[in-house]
Amino acid sequence: MKDKDILEALRVRAAQILIANGYHTDAGARVLQGKVFDTQTDTLPAIVITQPEDDADYVDDDETSTEPQMVSTFVLEGWREVDQANPLPDLMDLREDLLRACYRPTPDLPDTLGGTVSAMRLDSTTKLMPAPGASIGMAQVVLRVEYHETFGD
Repeated sequence: MKDKDILEALRVRAAQILIANGYHTDAGARVLQGKVFDTQTDTLPAIVITQPEDDADYVDDDETSTEPQMVSTFVLEGWREVDQANPLPDLMDLREDLLRACYRPTPDLPDTLGGTVSAMRLDSTTKLMPAPGASIGMAQVVLRVEYHETFGD
């Protein structure tokens, strides 16, 4: 397992966010990886998946494993046009879309990205209201992922 495999699994989940699939938005029609979103030039709606620099941490808590246990953070930002007078409901819908598509725990069990990782947990969520006179807002979901890193092919 590598960070790139996790990124791809999250991209596939995020791409499902389409109104035709029962979501509130079509943000999944444009999923970007590692890009800083430019509210002046980038197409809306969109999802940007990033990872903080130097984020993957080695966890030395399993002396019997030959594969290093890693913990890493992935940030999913959903960007969309919102109602200037009442942006919060639009951002709540976008946050719900991100959570419903990308974070799927079952009762008493963490999300494992379909068996791809040991555990994926919700770290935080936030919403960025549009600036005065603007109509672009952002909903963010931060996920912490635990996995065994494999090296080489």
